Amino acid sequence: MLAGMSWEQATDLAITMARVARAHHPLVKLLSTDPITGVGEKQFAATDRLAEADCVDVVGVNYYPHTARTLLFKALIKTWKRYGKPILLSETSWHGHRDHHRRHPGFNRGAWFRHMLNEIAEAKAKGAEIAGLCWYPIMDCPPWQHPDSRNRWSHGLIRSDLSVDPALSEALMEMREAVAA
Repeated sequence: MLAGMSWEQATDLAITMARVARAHHPLVKLLSTDPITGVGEKQFAATDRLAEADCVDVVGVNYYPHTARTLLFKALIKTWKRYGKPILLSETSWHGHRDHHRRHPGFNRGAWFRHMLNEIAEAKAKGAEIAGLCWYPIMDCPPWQHPDSRNRWSHGLIRSDLSVDPALSEALMEMREAVAA
């Protein structure tokens, strides 16, 4: 949603932009992204409008441990059944927020990544078509509300001091080896 706009106005603008993009580039693929925290109807409202206007090719699901109200595999299955389109886990990460640790004691970035892969595997086993997973951000970045800040959110693979998070790096290497096998 854009500042000062209702969600309806923002989705109308997105539909217009998508139609213009397709008119000029017919092969363009369109990805929606919405925070999916549970399986309630309200969270799907914007994507519903985009899908009804045929402006979605891949449905993005943003899923974070501090806002999630249901298991990821349930949200992926419901989203896939609702739209019948490939689903992308378009944003996830482990911030280390205190609610993360309360809901998932003992987790770190690597454990969260593995947990997301397991949830995706369960959704696939139940028939959902999953397009992929995006860890956001890959590098520690400033908070959204303070883009000029020297402070960084610490949830990327690459830390602000340019070191690599060992737990996430290990989990990524495990995934790479499993895919190569």
